[in-house]
Amino acid sequence: MSRLRRLRQLAPGRHADCVVTWVAGLAVVAMAVGAAHAQHIERIEALFNRGEVDSAQALALKFRDTYPDSASPYGVLGVLYAETGMADDSERAFRKVIELKPDVVQGYLDLSVLYAQTDRLNEALETLNLGFQRIPDAAPLRLARGMLFSDIGQPRRAIEDFEQVLAADPGNGEARYNLAVVYSGLQEFDRAIEVIDRGLQRSPGNSMLLVNKGGVLHAKGDTEAAMRSYRLAVQNAPDDPQVHRALGFMAFEVDSLEVARDAWSQTLALNPSDLEVQAGLAQAYVRLGQVNRARST
Repeated sequence: MSRLRRLRQLAPGRHADCVVTWVAGLAVVAMAVGAAHAQHIERIEALFNRGEVDSAQALALKFRDTYPDSASPYGVLGVLYAETGMADDSERAFRKVIELKPDVVQGYLDLSVLYAQTDRLNEALETLNLGFQRIPDAAPLRLARGMLFSDIGQPRRAIEDFEQVLAADPGNGEARYNLAVVYSGLQEFDRAIEVIDRGLQRSPGNSMLLVNKGGVLHAKGDTEAAMRSYRLAVQNAPDDPQVHRALGFMAFEVDSLEVARDAWSQTLALNPSDLEVQAGLAQAYVRLGQVNRARST
């Protein structure tokens, strides 16, 4: 997969004039992208993907000089700088995005991620809070703040943010998943399952929710119920390698080696490049006494 992944469609919701470009977990927002902007971004991406980082940065600087009042080139530069370890330059670029587009979420998200990745957690939180002051109803900022609260050991504040996101958008799968994780980390397993079950009421048979529920049940120590949830996920998404993968790891942990072997074999049939599953399957074969199969895995 390309290190620079572009989403060609317009971002949904109130900020539908944004095209989002992802680089190693950071996003660039190209505000009101026209043909010229899109061509610049495409050429920069092509250089970056070929490993011509200096040329990509040089072209991004030319992009900025051509459109000095547009946030797009500063966002591109911010991502390129972050990707190459130039944190100070990346910070300045993302701050410029916010200065030019204070009513767009993505600049605050990018800058907060940069701060979090460089262990400047207080500044990450301040950036998200600044975004809230300017865009009070921004669910992505609340979701990001909830994740940050979770990471810095403030689970109750994280729960509050995730619950508020879900109150406004019950179909937000990321908020639901993270809320369940926080409750599970607090060993409030029944609350975590309740969160997932609310999602399953809205989306019966959702394989990822069933996998998440299986993980919570496994953490709770209810192996039988966890296995049922994983198997139901497989039943609902037989062509998704991730659900077979999850079943395999859970089964292996509880010494259900034949189940793990079969689940991981199916995972590799769907995704042969999964090295972690290849290693796990080899271990399962060894423990089952099928050494020859392990060698050929």
